[in-house]
Amino acid sequence: MIQILLLILKIVGILLLILLGLVLFVLLTVLFVPVRYRAEGSRHGEWRAKGRVSWLFRAVSLQFSFENGSLTADVRLFGRRVGASSGEDSIEEDFQEISEPPLHTASLDRGETDGKEETDFPAGTEGTGKEKTAEIPASGAETEENVKTSSSGAAEEETPKELDAGAAAQKEEIHPDAGAAPGKTSKEPERPGQEENQTRPRPSGRETSKGRPGRKNLMKRLASIPQSFRKTFRRLRARLRDLLKKKERVLAFLKDEENRRTFRLIKAQLGRLIRHVSPRHIEGNLTFGFDDPYRTGQVLSAAALLYPVYRDRIRLVPVFDREVLEGEICVAGRLRAAVFAGAAVRLMMDRNFRKLLRQLMDR
Repeated sequence: MIQILLLILKIVGILLLILLGLVLFVLLTVLFVPVRYRAEGSRHGEWRAKGRVSWLFRAVSLQFSFENGSLTADVRLFGRRVGASSGEDSIEEDFQEISEPPLHTASLDRGETDGKEETDFPAGTEGTGKEKTAEIPASGAETEENVKTSSSGAAEEETPKELDAGAAAQKEEIHPDAGAAPGKTSKEPERPGQEENQTRPRPSGRETSKGRPGRKNLMKRLASIPQSFRKTFRRLRARLRDLLKKKERVLAFLKDEENRRTFRLIKAQLGRLIRHVSPRHIEGNLTFGFDDPYRTGQVLSAAALLYPVYRDRIRLVPVFDREVLEGEICVAGRLRAAVFAGAAVRLMMDRNFRKLLRQLMDR
């Protein structure tokens, strides 16, 4: 029984060691196998560029190209494009050829259908169609005549009543009330003072108000100017005080010895990362120039400051009599995750850096 337990423990230990070895192998592969990049670009009338980023001996790669203003990119895993199976493009092209008919057959089919539409209709159908369209306004005319006759009949029925009302009105005009002068028609009594109200101009607000309101507003504004100046002066003084306090805090923060040591550590790690990321291989030729020779000289003097970076690997040819930008360049380098991980570990080992990081995160 003990031997069986020992055998099981032995097998379990072997499996754990294998699993631990696999994890360690993957971790070391991720940390120390570099990510390589390579890019090429040229300009001779048009911009062209292509590049590749690969890892683990091109087992995983990203390829991109830029040409004629269009950018294309694809991810490849062990040489095969991710997201596209073999023969997918050919299948799509065959499907398009089957689904979309050729142009000449489509035009012939349209011509045949047009001819059928013209010949299928008999000669008599056009006349019938016209007759039907002619019958419609006729019926409309009949309906209009019926409406007119009905309205005229109603008008004839109403005319005797209107005549009786007109006769009564004439009698009232001929025989006015007592006290009214003969020959004058009765009118509504005019209200006294109506014409006066209509002709009398309304008094304006300026005349009714005592004094001029514009002058009062102007006096109020003039009185509020000193108060506004006092408010702005107080705000500026408060801001200056805050700035002076912040300045004192910043100077005290920078003069602290621990902070200065942390800054030196950060600067050293950033410099190491920049040197590691910078390309290992640079090669190219570049011809440049401007219409103004002075600008060409300025660019050339700025490029001279970066001479330790490219040295003799890039050949610069300045042109002072015309505007031109042509040439080609090739850049290649590598990145290792272990360098970034080492810089992060060195920074996190510093206690003052951790304290500053917590303060920054709390804000």
